[in-house]
Amino acid sequence: MSAPLTLHGEPVADVWVAADPRPAVRGAAGLLAGFGLLGLLLGGLVYWLPTRAIDRAEGRISALIERLAGTRAALAELNQTLEAQVAARSAELQAAYEALRRKEENLRQISSRAVALQEAERRVIARELHDSAGQALTAIRIHLQLIAQSASSPETVVRLAERTLAMADATLEEIRRAVTMLGPAILDDVGLRAALERLCDDLREGGELTIEVNLDLGDRGLTPALESTIYRLTQEALTNVARHAGARLVEVDVEADEGEVLLRIADDGRGFDVDTALAAGRSRGLVGMRERVELLGGELEIRPRPGGGTVVRARLPRLTLAEDGDDSALVVA
Repeated sequence: MSAPLTLHGEPVADVWVAADPRPAVRGAAGLLAGFGLLGLLLGGLVYWLPTRAIDRAEGRISALIERLAGTRAALAELNQTLEAQVAARSAELQAAYEALRRKEENLRQISSRAVALQEAERRVIARELHDSAGQALTAIRIHLQLIAQSASSPETVVRLAERTLAMADATLEEIRRAVTMLGPAILDDVGLRAALERLCDDLREGGELTIEVNLDLGDRGLTPALESTIYRLTQEALTNVARHAGARLVEVDVEADEGEVLLRIADDGRGFDVDTALAAGRSRGLVGMRERVELLGGELEIRPRPGGGTVVRARLPRLTLAEDGDDSALVVA
């Protein structure tokens, strides 16, 4: 570039100035490259930071979605499990309710049968007393009248007195037997062991029946209800054997432990069909035995014996008296 040089207001010469533009161009290019690279770096950073944040957010959201799906699946499985448990528990409660209802109904039936059994026993005792003791006492009265009328004949008086004495003895025996049927006072007098042994001795007196007795009652005492039931079952079973079985040998076993009492009576007689006898209603004794056992919550089994005869087996839960000593309050041991 040039500029005029003046002297006293007159142009005297021209002044020229020259410069090399390449360094400026190189400087400008360097600055442009630096700022461009800086812009690229800033643009990349501005792009990378939000993208990274978005990726992390997407990863967290995906993890949350997976956890939510797993939680839903676990909840669904838990719901199914709970529904199955509720259904099973409901079925168990329904079954327990039905069992309780059946037991209550059975208890009502047993109680009703127990009352009927007591009434039947009273009628039997009344009939026995009327048919035996009543008639014998009437005959004794007649004989006494004859004795009074035959005072002039000593032989007749002696004969009538002997017959009257025999009738009195028979009447006393009938009354004793009826009292025993009404309530085995022998249990209060001598206890269960001696009462069973005496019962077996009475049946041995004929000499045709052999009775083997094995009693293991343990150290603990039995309640009056349990002793009475064992005695009655043994009495009924032995009476049936003596009357109907035609047996030669009878085994009586009573074994008591902490939880139950087992009574077993086996004979070698001719045996019988229990179901047929019960269905025909011919054996009130068997029905009475079963009801006595059921009243105490036990089990009674009557079945044929291999080789001939019958086996009566009763399992009775051991009962203890309540702490207050009330006989009416019995609990299972």
